[in-house]
Amino acid sequence: GRKHNIDKSTSPDTHLTLKEMITGAIVSVISITFMSTSSPLYPFNLWNDADLFLTMGRSIKNGQVPYRDLYEQKGPLLYFIHSLCALISDRTFFGVYILESIMCFIFIIFAWKIVKLFIKDVESTGAIILTLPLCAIIYSSNMFHLGDSTEELTFPLLTIVLYFALKALRTDNTLPSWKETLITGVIGGIIFWTKFNLCAFIAGFAVFFLIYSIVIHQINNLLKCILAMITGVAAVSLPITTRSEERFSRNAETDL
Repeated sequence: GRKHNIDKSTSPDTHLTLKEMITGAIVSVISITFMSTSSPLYPFNLWNDADLFLTMGRSIKNGQVPYRDLYEQKGPLLYFIHSLCALISDRTFFGVYILESIMCFIFIIFAWKIVKLFIKDVESTGAIILTLPLCAIIYSSNMFHLGDSTEELTFPLLTIVLYFALKALRTDNTLPSWKETLITGVIGGIIFWTKFNLCAFIAGFAVFFLIYSIVIHQINNLLKCILAMITGVAAVSLPITTRSEERFSRNAETDL
């Protein structure tokens, strides 16, 4: 068969064509439709966690306060996201189905971009043929269970971080750009306020580039990256913590 050449250029072209984007959208919908019991193909989702997440989302939509009126152990951002799903459909998992399809699409796009980092002139036909079975294998793993797990929803975000890391090492930039590090910080904040123990991957990303920047003597760029990451985390965390403080203060005044 045809052999692909590894592109050693300093800036690999990872842009996706319109055909590839459309293919990714189609494959994401097909994958979630068959693999997630949140899809219209199934009458209901039997998994406890998925029902709890959507119940919390419905409660927020109806004016109730999480951790006061009802309690579940995950982070508040997960419930706010499911409140948006409840706005789409209050009685079914259709909103969750749309959310899962979007996250699957993000995973496909950035997985494809990772391939383009290392393989020049990827054949679109071959890539299209492999994408659907790849998604079938990944989305049928235990990590995704019956659909709408926190691991499933955060996995595409971690794929973005992995792409940034590999791109930096693949090119002469050596460290992710300020913009990429800012996005990584935002993703870190999102994951922290969803399920904090999944931040281990982000922590590994930070530690690796901390050590790597010292080895290659790029302390100035490291400081910029640290500032960018802190800014990204703060951009997600401040609205959540501020809103929570307001709610708790209002509740305390009411109790008095």
